[in-house]
Amino acid sequence: MEVLRKILQEKLLINSAWLIADALFLSFFGFLFWTLSARIFPPDQVGLAATLLTATELLVNFSLLGFDMSMIKFLPKSSDVKNIINSCFTLSSIVMLILCVIFVLFVGFITPELSFLHQFNYGILFVVLGYTALPYRLTGSVFIAFQKSHFVFIRDIVYNILKISLPFLLFSLGAIGIFSSAMIAAAISVLVIMFFFPNFPKPSLQFSYLQQMFRFSASNYVAYLFNLLPQLLLPLIITSILTVEETAYFYIAWMISTLFFFVPVALSYSFLAESSTTGVIHTNVKKVLLFSFLILFATVPVALFISKPLLTFFGQQYADHSLMLLRLLLISSFPFTFNTIYIAVNNALHQMQQVVVMHCLIAVSTILFSTLFLHSGLTVIGVVWLITNCILSIYSVKRLISYVS
Repeated sequence: MEVLRKILQEKLLINSAWLIADALFLSFFGFLFWTLSARIFPPDQVGLAATLLTATELLVNFSLLGFDMSMIKFLPKSSDVKNIINSCFTLSSIVMLILCVIFVLFVGFITPELSFLHQFNYGILFVVLGYTALPYRLTGSVFIAFQKSHFVFIRDIVYNILKISLPFLLFSLGAIGIFSSAMIAAAISVLVIMFFFPNFPKPSLQFSYLQQMFRFSASNYVAYLFNLLPQLLLPLIITSILTVEETAYFYIAWMISTLFFFVPVALSYSFLAESSTTGVIHTNVKKVLLFSFLILFATVPVALFISKPLLTFFGQQYADHSLMLLRLLLISSFPFTFNTIYIAVNNALHQMQQVVVMHCLIAVSTILFSTLFLHSGLTVIGVVWLITNCILSIYSVKRLISYVS
């Protein structure tokens, strides 16, 4: 009870727990959303909707410009929170709207199946609704910065309840109905959570604030793009070298394992916010490492034990093809934790070169060696990912010891 009482007094751990719970909540309702969509809509419409939502996610990631991490870093100690939030939201919004328009204009040449977006009404609908995904992401960063992660959870309760309800009302719209369900739900959830927002964003650009954050934002922007590469490129590489079915087997294993990867990621967000507020590094490093491994040691063995029946839930073929890959990815969550916390420490210390280099090494190594040996099967990806994280974790552990000693 004494240990529990101490944990409940730790803002860093409480905020991390909210983010981890939120990830589990989103995963469950995401699975429910696609299950309902698959039952309501024809397969081709579900596929088009998935493509639209994936494209929107990519556009958001390119539009964030690293401000999602910068606000976590700079807001806690800022004397002018309002102008930082306004400037980050405004510049990202401009970029997002431009990218959405470019996407609509040229998508037919890249993906002919989405050429219906060239129609004025569908094009405008995509731009307007697609934009709502940006404030949805940025509001989360603001609440994390102020160590109010429970508001992120509240936002996502509203979002998911609406998201699984709206497809029934938008049945006649097909793929656009599925896409609109998710985007309208995001817009309403953001409007609801704005009541708790520290400063309601207004269009305003103060370049002096953006200049102060430029190096940190730019470095995290590049690092995040490297971080996205494995999950974006590996499905394409698998489809090209192996088969579409193998891509599906990979996707399910990766999706399950990311729940465990998010444990240190959530703690790293809270660590950055807490360290930016207090300036304390070494004590917080110990806390996040201890809490991360407590969770992983309690959950990963269970996941390894039930991995086969879990995959069988998706179909026997998934258990036959993805089992070893999933188990390797689950084991890799331990060295991955050291690397993630090390990256978070470098973010807190403003050592941005290390942040970019670590993400680059993980991404390039995983993609390169997986591609070279992929003919041997999907298990190769798990082996490469595990070995890469283990090798880099040797360096990460050495550096983390120097921070806590």
